[in-house]
Amino acid sequence: MSISFQNLYEDIVQQLGTGSGSSRLSNAFIRASNRTLDEISVRAALDSRLPHISGVDETISRLDSQYEGIIYSGIYYWLVRMGHAASDPRIASVQYKDSKEMWAESIGNFIMAESNLLQSDTDNSIVGIGVLDT
Repeated sequence: MSISFQNLYEDIVQQLGTGSGSSRLSNAFIRASNRTLDEISVRAALDSRLPHISGVDETISRLDSQYEGIIYSGIYYWLVRMGHAASDPRIASVQYKDSKEMWAESIGNFIMAESNLLQSDTDNSIVGIGVLDT
């Protein structure tokens, strides 16, 4: 499976309540997507970095579709920090806090999922204390 960034872009447009024709949003979406992919690569200590996108209509086949929500929360997090939030300061502060909490939880879920995959493929302990006795 793969992740369609076109679908993510449409969801972001809907959540932020902006028109999809905004070049400011589409450019920011690309940068936010690439920051998300970079942060996941670094924080999950992936062997090789996730590829970048150069347009909103791209797909990344290296990630399974089960991770779409995680990628979405990272893109939303970065977009809010780039100024794509409600103009009402009360709503904007809620979006800021919500996106931060959602991204922190999501990146933790990604790291846990990757860790679980590693554990299922090997007899070695991921904490580096050797092979588990069976």
